[in-house]
Amino acid sequence: NNYPMNSKLKRNESNWNVGDNQPHPFDKDSKYISYDPNEMASSYYLTISSITPRPIGFVSTQSLSGIRNIAPYSYFGAVAHDPPTITLGICTGRNGLHKDTLVNILETGEFVLNV
Repeated sequence: NNYPMNSKLKRNESNWNVGDNQPHPFDKDSKYISYDPNEMASSYYLTISSITPRPIGFVSTQSLSGIRNIAPYSYFGAVAHDPPTITLGICTGRNGLHKDTLVNILETGEFVLNV
């Protein structure tokens, strides 16, 4: 091996087995904060402040009855260029029901992401 390794990073983990906890990546004196989403009232603010910048795209849809809808979304991203593929994350509405955007997509199988 021609690459010198920092002695602090070189550790003997020969007793590690599949299924064991992952060895801690930092020395025992390092400080870090761990969040358990199950213990938080909402992870919304942590998510939106952790992943930046978050561009806003407008998703346009049309219902089966012809009603047009356009809504802002920041949970989207490019996945591949060939074929062109995107992801779109749609949360439930505040009332716990599907948002109109999702209802329209499920009914028609179509939407346009305007960036």
